[in-house]
Amino acid sequence: MSECYKCGVREAKDGGLCDKCGKGAYLGISSGFDLSRQEGLSFEEFQETYLNDIPDVQAISMADDELILYEYYKKHGIFVPNLKHIAGRYEPEYLKMNEWFSKKFFTVLRERISPIDPQALNEDYFSEVERSFMQFRSKINKIVLDLSDERIYIGTADLNPVILFLKKVIRKRDIVPDCVDVTGNIFIPGSGMFFLELFATLKDKDILQKIQQDISKMNTDDAWELIRSPLVLLIPWDHQQHAFDRWSKTGKRGIIEMATATGKTLVGLMAVELLSQSRENAIVRIFAHSQAILNQWRRECIEKLGLIADVNCDFTTPISCGGLKIYFNTLQSVYKQPEDFPSDLLIVDEVHHTAAFEYRKALAINCNWKIGLSATVEGEVRTNILERDLGPIVYRFSLLEALEKGVLPNFEWKLHTVHLSIPEEKEFEDISKKIRMKFLSVSNDHVTIKRISKEKTTIEDLHDFIKMTEKARYENIQLPNDWRILQSYILQRRWIIHRSRPKLDSAIKLAKQYAAHNKVIIFAMDIATCNTIASELEKENDNIFLVHSEIEEDANKQILRFKNVKYGALIGARMLDEGIDIPDAEIGINVSSSKTRLQLVQRMGRILRKKKDKKPVFHHYIALPKPEYYLQEEDNLTFLDDLSWVQETALRMGVHAELEQEEVPFERLRLNAEEMIRKRYIDMNLTSLPGYGTFRLDYVLRLFPLDVKNNIISQLNCMDSNHKISDVEWSNILRKGFCKNVEDQLNIPGHWWLLILGGRNPLKIKQIFTEQNIG
Repeated sequence: MSECYKCGVREAKDGGLCDKCGKGAYLGISSGFDLSRQEGLSFEEFQETYLNDIPDVQAISMADDELILYEYYKKHGIFVPNLKHIAGRYEPEYLKMNEWFSKKFFTVLRERISPIDPQALNEDYFSEVERSFMQFRSKINKIVLDLSDERIYIGTADLNPVILFLKKVIRKRDIVPDCVDVTGNIFIPGSGMFFLELFATLKDKDILQKIQQDISKMNTDDAWELIRSPLVLLIPWDHQQHAFDRWSKTGKRGIIEMATATGKTLVGLMAVELLSQSRENAIVRIFAHSQAILNQWRRECIEKLGLIADVNCDFTTPISCGGLKIYFNTLQSVYKQPEDFPSDLLIVDEVHHTAAFEYRKALAINCNWKIGLSATVEGEVRTNILERDLGPIVYRFSLLEALEKGVLPNFEWKLHTVHLSIPEEKEFEDISKKIRMKFLSVSNDHVTIKRISKEKTTIEDLHDFIKMTEKARYENIQLPNDWRILQSYILQRRWIIHRSRPKLDSAIKLAKQYAAHNKVIIFAMDIATCNTIASELEKENDNIFLVHSEIEEDANKQILRFKNVKYGALIGARMLDEGIDIPDAEIGINVSSSKTRLQLVQRMGRILRKKKDKKPVFHHYIALPKPEYYLQEEDNLTFLDDLSWVQETALRMGVHAELEQEEVPFERLRLNAEEMIRKRYIDMNLTSLPGYGTFRLDYVLRLFPLDVKNNIISQLNCMDSNHKISDVEWSNILRKGFCKNVEDQLNIPGHWWLLILGGRNPLKIKQIFTEQNIG
């Protein structure tokens, strides 16, 4: 077969061109590069014009983007390559670009992993890392390119199949895949920088080799099958695994009693995954007496099984995943005609309610696998009724056991706002200024804005710009050069922030005070930070212990010594992620990142133990750029997203999280950020919020049943109309509204944004609940 002389990929037809190149490639929006020269730019010209005088990460981003466009051109014939062709072929110039890209890329990769893996400084070791990474990317690139052909749009939010694919591949290796989400929040999924950061996070060569082997065995159809199949994305705790194993071994029928907030739902989701592996086509039905419970189940199915579905729909909309279909039914809708609801797996939540005379008829549906879930069934008569249709009680996990094993955390969560410690301050200042200037130019490009949005001709702010560039990428619209440069500026700025750490002065001062009389565990982001903290603490305290890969002594010996002292500090980088058995402590100080993973916080609950009558305390640092570098639209949203994440996590865990006394500049920043969000929502009636895609007020309010709304409104009516509701007060209002105790766990995604959109004012929040209106 003779190849097309232009793309060098497809079969040549008459004239030496393939069908797509012969018809002319789709140019999309003008690229912004100088295309008046028919042959385009040589790589050397491109490098001189666009790459030489900018930071490495920014240059890598631009070159990577150009290489991706070339791949799209070869595969689909869209986008005219910006580099020139030689003797009718583009390939030679793009090979030179790829060689340049690889050298720059591995320079940055080495800088990235050396603080957490000092062996990266060894030439032989790093050569092996390079080879390993090239295998990793080459094996995944084809699948990523194929997956990007089919973008999935669900309502107003899009789901990136690359993210789902990678999360499920990693999870199959018994690794929590939240590293994919964290990386995807910084870099475009599928881009070179995205894979660099993901690779650095999964730096264990053995793990990478196994993931590479898994991917190398897959074609695109296999990838789509994995994406569409339910897979529990969390690693079960021991008691959840034991419960599931008992149910599986008793004919896949039975009742599981687990104390409130110990994770009954996950056991049910494990049964869904097992069914999908056992049968190509099957039906799952989830029964409950409450619509609110069913709405929560639907949301949990999507999030924890990694399913493609609209999270904004309510329980009346079933979920299809491969050959599996999941229905959510109230007991009231089933018991009159149970024969109309056949199923292969029945999950009954709050199963003790189904012992009632009418409700129990719903359990008679035609179904082989049945699982009942409850905190406690109670009563011999009720138990006998339920066991007749569902099977025996196969597993019990009491509240006392949950507390003893640390499954239910019991600590105070203190938040501290500090400035970032940025090593490249001058570069950071310059790039923040460039972003402001370049945005002014881009915001006046009304033609491009209209082409992407299909409706509006203006961009409100940087966050609006970022959303628009994502949409352009999904729809294969080529961006003008100014847009791409602004993208690269934002990426470079995020990269600097990502590699920076909170200023340690406050954390060190706090650790010195506590470690003199208490046992403290400090979580740092890298080895250098560990050593800095240790060297300062050792000036005043002999009981300072380090756990990281550079210490010569065995880590377990250090931990044992810490365990045997009455006071002191244990300092580690990523030590909780390594599965090390950590002794109890009274104080935790986290400076590892602004958004600690839920699993890490749960583990904090296991190691922080109540001493006498005093609760342990977890101190958490949120770091912000200095005022002179602060970009309001970008940094305000990130700041509030961090606070929102903390408050939602705290509510789910049954603990309180509150800001310690704020310094005036930080308080002013927070209040301005909250007002910006509120004003944006009022002006646009729809706002993009990090972590939530497009914020849907109607969806969040559907999580509140009528009686709960009335309970909340009643509490708001008792407050002074000028009172400003704190985060802790809001959490207590919600718990009381749902008839929960102060330390009960509650999962209400988006609840904190209601507080912010209501201006923390009782009357305005009441107005949201009564009129679904913000004013």
